[in-house]
Amino acid sequence: MLTYMDIKKAINDKLKTQFTNIKIESNNIQEGIKRPSFFVQLDNIDTKNFMTVGRDRNLTVRIYYFPSDRYKNEIELLNIKDDLETLFLYDGVLDVNGYLADIDNIELDVVDNKGQDKVLHCYFDLKFYENWNKTDEHEEMEDLYYS
Repeated sequence: MLTYMDIKKAINDKLKTQFTNIKIESNNIQEGIKRPSFFVQLDNIDTKNFMTVGRDRNLTVRIYYFPSDRYKNEIELLNIKDDLETLFLYDGVLDVNGYLADIDNIELDVVDNKGQDKVLHCYFDLKFYENWNKTDEHEEMEDLYYS
């Protein structure tokens, strides 16, 4: 069964392959951030039952990047934008324990907190389909005779 922690771990693992020297924060970002670092959040989660045999999941992945310097960071942010685009769009797939989700589009914005801080906001949508793997408790029909 696919869990939200599995999804978040797969994203973090993918980030670690490209950004080996950048920490991925797991604490609430309100508690303070060490720089440079990433913070990953799952948002807009929508799960639907699919014909009682599985579920469709749609969600938004939000990746925040906090640059090394709060004020002088334009070149660093441009480089991270390029790297994130390549990391998630090159193969266009996120593998979560064998479940594959397509990544068709990625959006990157720099959020400016009134000149006090700039944070890169990267986000994209994921869609998963998962079978329930239900076992049938009923006895199977053997032979059917008709005339």
